[in-house]
Amino acid sequence: MRTLQEIKWANKLIGHHFFDKGALRFFASRFSEKTFAGSEGSTLFVSSEKCTFGEGHTRKYSLRRSLHSGAIDTEGEFQAYTDIGTALYHAARISKEETALILA
Repeated sequence: MRTLQEIKWANKLIGHHFFDKGALRFFASRFSEKTFAGSEGSTLFVSSEKCTFGEGHTRKYSLRRSLHSGAIDTEGEFQAYTDIGTALYHAARISKEETALILA
């Protein structure tokens, strides 16, 4: 399991731009420092975005998976959660399920 800083470094190391300032500014992105162990060396974390285009401009939360390679995937739907508590709960639940499978 990686820390958020390690996730950022791994993503940059493979030449991806998930954490580039322009992308973060466009989506007004924020990240929870809390990370969770996932399957196959992945790490789960929560991001929030407040899209600066369209109507509403409501901050919503997404569950992300940092792969062992450094790539970032969205787990489930983009902006699936309306509050951080629910997003963190689902990250913890998925982590528990995946680590239980590893130990079984």
